[in-house]
Amino acid sequence: MRFHATLILIILLLSTAPQGARGDAIKEMHYTWTFLGKEYEIEIELTDGSSSNYVEKRNGTWYITMEIPRTSYTYYKRFPGGFRYSFNHTFLQFFLTSNDTYIQELADDFEKISREEEFDNLTKLNFVLSFVQEGLEYMDDLTYTGFYDYYKFPLETLVEGGGDCEDKSVLMATVAHVMGYDVVLFAMNITDLKTTGHVAVGVHMEYVNPLNPLSAYLRDYYVYHGKRYYYMETTTNGSEGIYTLHYYVGISPKEAGYTITNLTIIPYRNSWYRGYDYDQHDVKEIEGEREVPLFWGVVAALLLIYAPILIISIGMEKKKCPNCKEDIEDGWNYCARCGYWLGNNTEVIVEREMKFNEKGIK
Repeated sequence: MRFHATLILIILLLSTAPQGARGDAIKEMHYTWTFLGKEYEIEIELTDGSSSNYVEKRNGTWYITMEIPRTSYTYYKRFPGGFRYSFNHTFLQFFLTSNDTYIQELADDFEKISREEEFDNLTKLNFVLSFVQEGLEYMDDLTYTGFYDYYKFPLETLVEGGGDCEDKSVLMATVAHVMGYDVVLFAMNITDLKTTGHVAVGVHMEYVNPLNPLSAYLRDYYVYHGKRYYYMETTTNGSEGIYTLHYYVGISPKEAGYTITNLTIIPYRNSWYRGYDYDQHDVKEIEGEREVPLFWGVVAALLLIYAPILIISIGMEKKKCPNCKEDIEDGWNYCARCGYWLGNNTEVIVEREMKFNEKGIK
């Protein structure tokens, strides 16, 4: 009887224990921001195993709730700090994790809200950008990580509540890519910027409704592979001191009087992230800020390839006889067909004519 009583007591205790992810949350983050006069909120819970996701609208405010297993977060967090930087920022390609389940869920949530609010492609993009700019905190690497430079994966930035310019830009580019946008990363220097470099996002828009008031801000762009990529600034509340206006899609620090130099365009990788030892040699600086039309770029490439061949072929071309236009063999000073002499020595010419006369050749 004592055994059965003990067993029943254990069962009752287990049955009254908290169930589900909300009972085992080990970290909670809460983000709020406004867009076009409306408020939005996201609640992130890091749990010991359970996960869920839902979107709802209450009293005019949209709420996104995400429960993310800790193991999904620590999968990225375990990579050491020594792998999280590069001298020209192109290593950021490895941090664009569009295959991440929870980044995909976040993108789906933004899509649902955008459909309900009837946002077009440009408005939807500005909506997501407003979250990254205002909802996520600016966190400089040295203060929050102890490293002078420390790249974060998108899920890390989301769970930790923010990051610096490259972290927020990587998150923005990844979410936008999942939502179907054609994006790249911009790495650059900005005059008077306190840090050693800056990172933003570029987006190519196939079509923009000219009646959308936000289209008036599509002013700053860079050309890559013949396409315009409009500037998207993801850091507007940082300590860098250059952000004195609201940055819609198409507005860059140039609008605030700053100069962008040494721009590198980093394309989105076609393959998923597979670890730091995968195809590292494929990461390289791709293109500077000079805009070169595609046609002239092709012409220049053809000239570089064929100019040496043309020069060599001209140098190897046989000499022509001025008299009968016949080819003259290499090393010969006269035409084998008509006897025309190519030399300028009068004695040689006279001697040749005397020999010809002796043979009766006129």
